[in-house]
Amino acid sequence: MALIALSHDHKTPPTRRLPKLVRLGNRVLVCIVLFLLPLAHDLTSIALVSITVGLTFWVLFFEVVGLSCRDDPFIGSKEGCCVAYMAKCSKKQLASAKRNEDKIDGTVEVVTLNRNEKVGAEIQG
Repeated sequence: MALIALSHDHKTPPTRRLPKLVRLGNRVLVCIVLFLLPLAHDLTSIALVSITVGLTFWVLFFEVVGLSCRDDPFIGSKEGCCVAYMAKCSKKQLASAKRNEDKIDGTVEVVTLNRNEKVGAEIQG
C-alpha cells in the first residue's frame, strides 16, 4: 500500500500537518513490526490480536492527523468554514443545478477545467 501511495502524486494543501513521506514511513515501520511479530514466541493469541489491532488503529490515527490541515478543527466547525464539492457534469446537468440552486442550500459556481473537460460546477454550502 505504501508503494502504491508513493507512486501517486496528489495535490496537497500547504497547511497539511504531516508530509507524505512521514506518513509512508510510519506505514512501513508498522509493516515491519507486523512482519516480525511471529518471531516473538512468548505472545499469547490475545496479545497478538491486541497488538495488531493497536497498530492498525495507530496507523489510522496517524493518517487522519497527518492528512488534516493545521487550521481545520477536528471536532466541530470553525467560523466561516465551507466545504467545496467538485464534479464533472454535462451542460444540461449544470443548467439544472443553477435552476435548483435554492434547493441545494448553497451556491453553484462554474469553475475552470482542463482542455479535455467540458463543464464543471462547484457547490459550496
